[in-house]
Amino acid sequence: REIMAQIMFEKFNVSGLYVASQPRLALASCGKVTGCVVDVGHGTTGVSCVTEGQLQQHTCEQLPFAGDEFTNFIKGSPASSSSEVPLSDRQATDLKHKCMEVCTSSKAFDEALRSAASDNGHDSGSGIGDGNGSDGSGDEHAHANANSGS
Repeated sequence: REIMAQIMFEKFNVSGLYVASQPRLALASCGKVTGCVVDVGHGTTGVSCVTEGQLQQHTCEQLPFAGDEFTNFIKGSPASSSSEVPLSDRQATDLKHKCMEVCTSSKAFDEALRSAASDNGHDSGSGIGDGNGSDGSGDEHAHANANSGS
């Protein structure tokens, strides 16, 4: 951190510098100072706890699986393999992003669960839960238009 600060001040002539950990900044962006942050990246997943703005180092864990593995898991899951047409990479990624939506409170989490449950009741096709479905042809927009009556 000291070397980074020195470079920022001497080479880039910044007037000020604030360095903070990613979990603290993630909580601050939600207006929180205490919470558990799960950072799912492309290759690793980090789990960190912050209490009253202080990162609890002993609670930090790096897990060697993340975005790629989740996408491959979704593509190979029994729910997606039971359909006649397997999920494309794009469909699996879209489903992953929908399922990994951030909830900033337990109330938001409960609402997301209710919304996902109601989406599953109206789903057809790919299992993505957006109500549009997919026939696997890659022409989801035409399929969505056909479903909406346009």
